Amino acid sequence: MVASVFLDPAGPPAEAGLSAALGERAPLWQALVAFIEGPCGARTTWVHEGRATGWALRAVRAGKPFAVLYPEPGVAAVRIVIGEKDRDAAFALRLGARVGTTLREARRYPDGTWLYARPETADDVADLERLLAVKLPPTIRARVERDLSA
Repeated sequence: MVASVFLDPAGPPAEAGLSAALGERAPLWQALVAFIEGPCGARTTWVHEGRATGWALRAVRAGKPFAVLYPEPGVAAVRIVIGEKDRDAAFALRLGARVGTTLREARRYPDGTWLYARPETADDVADLERLLAVKLPPTIRARVERDLSA
């Protein structure tokens, strides 16, 4: 279960408050958001997911959920749902220990494998970027994977 540090439904967090809450992990959050909005072409919006979960940054691509980021205290938590059609490609990736273990231990639901990751290093972010690329259409995925390997 993830829960944002920002619970007040009055409004989404300001950039300064977000950076302060994430602390030294703020650059990891910024890198993920830049990748999701840039090469992946997803649109992000803040949504309040209820008083227990709080504010989350939801990414939607081509009208479908792509990823959700939760600003936890000192942590940039990410939820990625890997659909059945992308599952084999995701599990074929050579991921680092932290993200690889998180993927293998992720719970499977009828709509896909729900992965909750809390990146701690730039390598973890790179693994999450490769995992997110699996969700892209083949032509865009090929370009993004080429850019990631460069």
